[in-house]
Amino acid sequence: MLVEDSTLDGGAELVAHRILAALREPFVLRLAGGKEVRVTASIGIAHGLRDNPNDLLRDADVALYEAKAAGKDRYVVFEPAMQAVAQQRRSLEFDVRIALEREQYALVYQPIFDLRTGAVTGLEALLRWHHPERGVVDPEHYIPILERNGQIVDVGRWVLREACRQMQTWHAQGYPLDVSVNVSRGAARLGVVRPRRARRAGRHGARPDHGSCSRSPRRPSCATWPRRAPACRR
Repeated sequence: MLVEDSTLDGGAELVAHRILAALREPFVLRLAGGKEVRVTASIGIAHGLRDNPNDLLRDADVALYEAKAAGKDRYVVFEPAMQAVAQQRRSLEFDVRIALEREQYALVYQPIFDLRTGAVTGLEALLRWHHPERGVVDPEHYIPILERNGQIVDVGRWVLREACRQMQTWHAQGYPLDVSVNVSRGAARLGVVRPRRARRAGRHGARPDHGSCSRSPRRPSCATWPRRAPACRR
C-alpha cells in the first residue's frame, strides 16, 4: 500500500494501526457454515524518497520481517540499522545452504541418566554447526532456516544416519547404549522419519523394531531406539 502526500497526523503509521484494528474484528465465513474467524497481520513501513522505488519496497520488506519476528499482529517502521541485520540474515541463510555439502555439521552426545540408580542409560544426539568464521552456531539461528528452505529433510536424514552409525560402533565396542535423536518437527511432518528410520537402523546394525517417535510442544521431536525405557531422559 502506498500512502502518498498524506494529510493525516501519523501518516502511514495511522493507516497501519487502522488496518490492524479492522482485521482483529471477527468475521463470518458463509461458505464455511457461518464459522467465525479472526485474522491478524504484520505490516512493514518505510518512509521517505529513494533513488530507486524498489529500495523503498526492500526497506518495507525488511521492516515487515522485523514485525513478524517480534510476534506478528503489529507494524514496524524501517530504520537503517535493520538493513545491516537483514544483510547478516541473508548471509547466514546462504551459509546454511552449503553447510551440509561442506560437512560442517557434527553430532555431540549428551548422557541420559536413570535417576533411581545414577547409571547412564543412553545418549541424546545433538546437532551442531561448526561455521568456519562464526564458530559454533546456536541451533535457534539455523534450524528455522533449514525448515523454511526445505533442507531440514536432508539434514534430518544425515543426523539419523550418523547417529545409527555411531550407536553401532559403541555396541560393537561393548557399550549397549540407547541413542535418542532430536528430529525437526518440520521433518517429522514431511514423513521422512518413520519410513526411513528402520532402513537407517538396519543398515547400521541397530534394531529398528525398538524404534519410536514422539512429538513435543517444543521445536524438536524425538526419535529413539531404546533397548529399555529410561526413568528420565532429562
